[in-house]
Amino acid sequence: MACVLFRLFLLLVLAAFSQGKRLGPTSPLRYSRFLDPSHAVFLRWDFDYESEIITFELQVQTTGWIGLGITDRYTFVGSDLVVGGVLPNGNVYFSDQHLLDEDTLEQDGSQDAELLKLTEDSSSTTMRFSRPFRSCDPHDHDITSDTMRVLAAYGLDDIPKMSREHTFVKSIFLLQILQYDDQDAPEDTIIHDLKISNFLIPEDDTTYACTFLPLPIVSKKHHIYKSYQFPDDVGISIGTPFDPQWIRLEIHYSNFQNLPGIRDTSGMRLYYTSHLRKYDMGVLQLGISVFPIHFIPPGAEAFLSYGLCKTDKFEEMNGAPVADIYVSACLLHTHLAGRSLQAVQYRNGTQLQVVCKDFSYDFNLQESRDLPHPVVIKPGDELLIECHYQTLDRDFMTFGGASTINEMCLIFIFYYPRINISSCMGYPDIIYVTNELGEEASENPMENLMVLNNVEWTPENIKKAEKACKESQQTVLIKTIDEEVENTTGWIPDIIPTPRGSCLESSGGKVEPQDKTPAGFRAVPLALSGSHTPTLRHLPMVAVLFLQGSLSWFLAMLQTGV
Repeated sequence: MACVLFRLFLLLVLAAFSQGKRLGPTSPLRYSRFLDPSHAVFLRWDFDYESEIITFELQVQTTGWIGLGITDRYTFVGSDLVVGGVLPNGNVYFSDQHLLDEDTLEQDGSQDAELLKLTEDSSSTTMRFSRPFRSCDPHDHDITSDTMRVLAAYGLDDIPKMSREHTFVKSIFLLQILQYDDQDAPEDTIIHDLKISNFLIPEDDTTYACTFLPLPIVSKKHHIYKSYQFPDDVGISIGTPFDPQWIRLEIHYSNFQNLPGIRDTSGMRLYYTSHLRKYDMGVLQLGISVFPIHFIPPGAEAFLSYGLCKTDKFEEMNGAPVADIYVSACLLHTHLAGRSLQAVQYRNGTQLQVVCKDFSYDFNLQESRDLPHPVVIKPGDELLIECHYQTLDRDFMTFGGASTINEMCLIFIFYYPRINISSCMGYPDIIYVTNELGEEASENPMENLMVLNNVEWTPENIKKAEKACKESQQTVLIKTIDEEVENTTGWIPDIIPTPRGSCLESSGGKVEPQDKTPAGFRAVPLALSGSHTPTLRHLPMVAVLFLQGSLSWFLAMLQTGV
């Protein structure tokens, strides 16, 4: 009997703790973003990594229904959408749904979203709810550190029906971590702006505006501590002979309507100080060397490319002993054919971990991403970059290069303490690849690229090329900050997929047809105040008393040794 009561007690305590991890109806949420061009759809959110719970608050300028969920890159079909609103009589409705097709909503059998607040005033509706990062419902998309395509929709009445006019998708890093603040900003902080002024944007679809600008001129070492926020004990060094004196500012303009006469003044703001932090920040470029030996066949549903970095020569090239370095953030980069990429760490031939990754990459969202915890890289470790491309829309070869129609496979890692290494990138043996494709190879690499242009790129040959690129010996180019270059060779290791974590079962259970309202929603039993604000039910007093009594009983059992 004691064992049964103890299990019941544990279940109740775990349930109470699980509820406590969820942000309440009035808790402040750290992150926010407008989801539409007219700023009528506003999203706030926050999350708890430990409990794997995310909380959303959606506010829309409508008195009809509103919805928020996750979709994928290509279609709305299968998107999940949490829908709610306030009826004219003050009652609220709230439901976890999914899209059967691009227009038709259907309620999930498992209700995995927990309503925290649902209000309406004369002009807008606000809905706050929590959900697990990963529920056990196959209709719910997982919330991960990848790029999330957030779907928001609304209507002008309380009959939920999808409308292209009122549906918006925005790519967001929902689990991005902002660990630092300005509370301890140095008193002698100096602001320096790097910007392009009064730039006339050409009447072209795409323009890359590049200019070289001087960094601040200082007589002694200073630290830049923000353009994006660095860890509290790390800064970018300026003012020493080892530091850059100029910066290349590149701004990407999209003028798809080819509008004339548009001018822009924009750039970035640096904050720097003479109060030095403990470590200098370094940036290491990893991936595939950016030149045409990196190739991607046309018509590929999926094509994987690899770039290897071996750190065993770092100490020799650094000119001094190299200690462990700590990676605090990453920036991932491909061009338009890129679909996903990841950096994987190996030590003594054994895979350790994925340093950073994005399996839902969006070229239009490229920002630095802080890691949850610093990743330690020791001398001798290997780092492998894998990039996944799709070229179904191309009938021509794609080669590595700077143009947007060319490709790149790069990950920049932000680390400390800084060493004298700027890049470590690999590329495949193109002679081996050419031979494996049954073509006559030349000793001249560029001639082999011309030969590859003549290959009939069937699905079989695409897979054969991918396999050959992975199995060929890689040349690894290591470059120092002052442009010295050394090379070594290595082989691409296999990547062991990281197993998915366990899902969190819903407390809502399966919704039976008789539980649905005529509009197709499960009614939410919430009491409303006169201002259309629902009062959420709390844990009943009898449960509180039972928990209190169970805890006293459990402590007594421990003391008596029963």
